[in-house]
Amino acid sequence: MTAPRKKASAAQRKTPPTVAGGFEPLRFSSKAPTEERVVLFYIDDEPYTIPKFISKSLGFKAMHRARDVGMEIAVTEAMEELLGQEGYQALLGCPSISDEDWTQFQTTFRDLVFGKPEEQGKGRR
Repeated sequence: MTAPRKKASAAQRKTPPTVAGGFEPLRFSSKAPTEERVVLFYIDDEPYTIPKFISKSLGFKAMHRARDVGMEIAVTEAMEELLGQEGYQALLGCPSISDEDWTQFQTTFRDLVFGKPEEQGKGRR
């Protein structure tokens, strides 16, 4: 008489599913990483910070929102989310921002949230 066979555990039975292209699915966590912050700008020597790691979901949310309200409003909302209320209000109330400053800020913001133009469209290989 032989002993009954043990069933394979769930971990043993699970093999990573693949899709038509033969690659393994990506895995993401719904939990935000610990937020380390870096200074983005100063107003009167007061530092205003943003998260060091900016999730690309912020860019996705802005693009999704743009379908309903237009890109300018969606980007403004993303800017407020990234800077926080205090940082956003500080920029709104700063009369000394020049055209050059504003262009640099917009470029930096775009690169942080959407990626630098030379990086866009480059998938993982």
